[in-house]
Amino acid sequence: MSIFVFTKSGERYSLDANDAIGSGGEGSVYPYPGRPKEVIKIYENPDTSHGKKLKAFIAKNFSLPKSVAAPTDLIFDQSGKVIGYTMAFIKGAKDFRELGNKHFRLRHKINNKKVVALHLNDALTLEAIHGQKIIVGDRNDQNVLFAGTNSYYIDFDSAQFDNWPCPVATENYLDPALYSLDLTQKPVFLPQHDWYSYAVMLFRSLLLIHPYGGTHPRIDDLPNRALKRITVFDKGVIYPAVGLPPDLISDDLLQVFSRYFKEGWRGQFPQSVLKGFQAALIECPSCNTAYPSNKRSCPVCQEQNQVITSVSIPGSLTVKQLLGLKGQILYHRLEGENLILITLEDNSVVFHSVSQSGLQTINLFPYQVGMRFEASTKLLAVNIAGSDGIDLFELNYNEATQIESSVSDTYSITQNAVFRVSGKHLFRLVGGQLIDTEVGKGGLLNRPIRATIEHQSWFSISSDPSPVVVGFQRVLRQQFFWLHRDGFSTDLVVPPLDLGESLIDITVKFSGSSFLIIRKTKLKGSEFIHFNSFDKNGTVINSSRIEAGKLPSDRIHGQAYAGGKLIFPTDTGAIRYDPATGSQSGFQATVKTVNSGQSLFAYSTGLLVVDPKHVSYLTLS
Repeated sequence: MSIFVFTKSGERYSLDANDAIGSGGEGSVYPYPGRPKEVIKIYENPDTSHGKKLKAFIAKNFSLPKSVAAPTDLIFDQSGKVIGYTMAFIKGAKDFRELGNKHFRLRHKINNKKVVALHLNDALTLEAIHGQKIIVGDRNDQNVLFAGTNSYYIDFDSAQFDNWPCPVATENYLDPALYSLDLTQKPVFLPQHDWYSYAVMLFRSLLLIHPYGGTHPRIDDLPNRALKRITVFDKGVIYPAVGLPPDLISDDLLQVFSRYFKEGWRGQFPQSVLKGFQAALIECPSCNTAYPSNKRSCPVCQEQNQVITSVSIPGSLTVKQLLGLKGQILYHRLEGENLILITLEDNSVVFHSVSQSGLQTINLFPYQVGMRFEASTKLLAVNIAGSDGIDLFELNYNEATQIESSVSDTYSITQNAVFRVSGKHLFRLVGGQLIDTEVGKGGLLNRPIRATIEHQSWFSISSDPSPVVVGFQRVLRQQFFWLHRDGFSTDLVVPPLDLGESLIDITVKFSGSSFLIIRKTKLKGSEFIHFNSFDKNGTVINSSRIEAGKLPSDRIHGQAYAGGKLIFPTDTGAIRYDPATGSQSGFQATVKTVNSGQSLFAYSTGLLVVDPKHVSYLTLS
């Protein structure tokens, strides 16, 4: 699908949906033909207000930092209607949301020393924006990006200036004082509201949780907690195990956060306090955590090194420890009765395969920042960050032997190569084809098994002997899903996203008889979770959508899946959720053994519980 667009000077360009490098709630972003340092954003449903605001913005000729991808020129359709604009291409940057992702931080060796340096630089950019009498308004963790310790701003067409309002906002980063206002009618944002968002994003980047997160006994809804100023540190609130220890933050910085979130103070974030915190940080030689030098030891190591022993509670549950880990988990996957783990130990990569019957360990190679892995008990595939190269290793006994170097297409949204491993098969995308590379006694056999769209495709895979492959092809905001199994391919009936709704994250859960596609999306500033379940033939079982805040957890990774039900690890124990009915039920006996910092797998007659330092097998009586 192509569209023809025109510049102010009358130049005509053809934009192909297959070339789109990003899609959000309002529109899609394309390469600007012949101008590698610029991109074109096209609105999905442009109206006259878009054109008028863009013309007014460009006419102001603002003096903004180069790190702000502001509109520079108008783009028209054949009739002369404004349908988009050009802006600078911010290449290779990740959104701030990733700073709250423990796995991403580990792979990229990001600690709070880098986080603070990034936010100090970001404060300078925000000050420069305000100096032009512009207020970002909808300042959130997806339209502020980072590369190294520099921040970048995109989707700047929504910013507030003169009499032009910022008509949208992201709930988790919006000052509660503005909750009840109609943002579309007139300008309502003040610079202090951008600094509130700054404080929330800094808090989340440092501790991996929202300042109004955690579990409250009566009020689960985060916006209500924000209105009542019940913070994650308040009495009665269970601090999330998925977060980092509060001791990583200095007392002075905690006091500033308390002023923002507990007392309701507003104003420019005091950079002197943040600089003082930065100066006091030291790095743990064991886990790379940055923490204040006045602490006796690393708070993260102190928390994780608590000894977990096998316990049995009569009439309740049994917990058996299967493995204690020295390093940090980079990757984990369940294949039959074997839990596969790849860990980082003393800057080396180590492979583990653990089951009730034994443990296999293979020391591999030095770790390179950003390495990505896919593994089975037979194969290991490794991708170096920023490349499309795949190194394939065969695993035998205590050795890993490299047998192939190949490539896989990247997915345009993440810029990551897309590849999966199951049994003796490597699946990857090459030139618009899904390729199955089977490792056999006679060598490697490459089979193209399904057509895809180059750079617009993604897939996941089960760990069955005959794996089920579930993926999608992206056309602008929408994903068109498909299934491949045993030579059989079919399209899947998955409800499309609403107008203005955009995909944030996705995963696929597999069980013996079904699979579940889980999508996290954003619509009008709020987050939603879509559940779409199918049998192994691709027949729809059920579909549902729910606000993320109404689930046991807003995470879409780390749950066990069996019998069509999900089991969430939460800070009040394991909670079973039925996507078909929306019903929830807790396992009271797991309150002290399961928390939000773990991942769960359905295993034998119980659950595998994986936390940062231990693997345990839990059975309920």
